[in-house]
Amino acid sequence: MSSRNQRSRDCKPGEEQSMEDNSSRPEETFVGLDVSLAKTNICVLGADGTKRFEGAVASDPVVLTETIASVASGCIRIALETGATTPWLWRELKKRGLPVICIDARHANKALSMRRNKTDRNDAHGLAELMRIGWYKEAQVRTIDAQYVRSILTARYQLRKGRRDILNQLRGIVKTFGLYVGSTATRSFLETVREIARDRPSFAPLLTPLVAAFDYAGRLDAATRTQ
Repeated sequence: MSSRNQRSRDCKPGEEQSMEDNSSRPEETFVGLDVSLAKTNICVLGADGTKRFEGAVASDPVVLTETIASVASGCIRIALETGATTPWLWRELKKRGLPVICIDARHANKALSMRRNKTDRNDAHGLAELMRIGWYKEAQVRTIDAQYVRSILTARYQLRKGRRDILNQLRGIVKTFGLYVGSTATRSFLETVREIARDRPSFAPLLTPLVAAFDYAGRLDAATRTQ
């Protein structure tokens, strides 16, 4: 009697089929993504830590999804560090059903800094290793609405800071040339500066663009306030 037939008699119904099914399952893998604007370095590790794939592709969700599907179909976790493009890329990969995890960059950097040669390829390898051993700190990814509000607040802060800088620059210019401006209140000061630019044409190229930039930043600030 062949060994196969003997196993068939010794196994319970369905047991041999189950063994065959297990052998056909994709290998468990862990993926590290080191992302830049143009390209993403990918490293795939097996459960035993053996490198299964290493390469670089475009930082495009579709390309990344197709690549991971072809080289790591049994991936358990995919590492993505916090960064400027992380919220967008994380959402796009999640949308495509990938088990992507956003990890805290500072925590990851401490682990990656212990590696002898710090390169993008090695960083991707290190991130995959963190996924394999489970030593990472997951970071919360903001929703699109939360990201939008944050962007609006940041824009308003920069606009107001820019207006203050322009105003201080104008004050410095008029003091440097000994120009009398009278009231230092912002509105009155700007009116006086405009008059100086009209009455003394040699100062117009210096003062007029700054006043225009101040006014324009104010309109943008008012527009963001209504968002």
